[in-house]
Amino acid sequence: MPNFSQLFGGGGSGGGVYEQRVFVKSGTFIAPVNGLYLLSLIGGGGGGMRGGRGGAAAGFSQKLVQLAAGTAVNYTVGAGGQVNGGTGGTSTLTTTGVSMAATGGSPDTPGTASGGDINVTGGSSGNSRASGGGAVGVYGVTPAASLEGLNNGGAGVGSPGVLYGAPGTALGFVVSNTAEYSAGRLLLPIGRGGLIQEGSPRNGLPGGGGYWGYSSNGGNGGMFAGGGGTDATTSGGGEGGMFGGGGGGTTGQGSSVGGPGGQGGLIIEFMRGK
Repeated sequence: MPNFSQLFGGGGSGGGVYEQRVFVKSGTFIAPVNGLYLLSLIGGGGGGMRGGRGGAAAGFSQKLVQLAAGTAVNYTVGAGGQVNGGTGGTSTLTTTGVSMAATGGSPDTPGTASGGDINVTGGSSGNSRASGGGAVGVYGVTPAASLEGLNNGGAGVGSPGVLYGAPGTALGFVVSNTAEYSAGRLLLPIGRGGLIQEGSPRNGLPGGGGYWGYSSNGGNGGMFAGGGGTDATTSGGGEGGMFGGGGGGTTGQGSSVGGPGGQGGLIIEFMRGK
């Protein structure tokens, strides 16, 4: 099996192929070859509240950098906010001449970002009980906030969840019921939100929010997206999607719990050798 350096085109002489790597635990990345790298940093999503709103999404920071072979990129990854309103953790990254940060979301406050060429504030949850969680701005703009009102679907990265209805989607419309990413890039999610049809998953595909939980758990958000809220008395809000999505809130009845926020992370893409 080829090693990381071979996938990147070998010893730094140029002509390397495109590659992406995902990191969800704190550590150090060593650039294998000289080249242009795209660093995308996401904080942890906010947890949804019990008897309150969903969690807001994390901040998103992105920077294009030239790295020499052997350069160390040190990073910490923020955890997702815990159930019932926990605040997501902050992700940080430092390397030669670069210092980036993406803070986590909370129910009331979206995460922010700094140090990148692009720094995007996370999407808000709806300001009402059992609203869906917010989504991360991977397309370079802050996603629309989840709508206010009881029992929303989770926000997608391209549109909000709808009151007593469908969650948001990655692009603001549905490409297909199975599409996930464009060109295989994690940072180009094109997924739908969760479905309500009998037997269909309420969970969103990448970039799409979770469907709201009518007497059941809210659907989990797809990658970067918000979990659905719920009016169930014994179930919970949907989980925020991996990479900073906000968890869904609940009405606070019975033993229901707000959904946890999505884990933060770092995505490194090798764009061109030099």
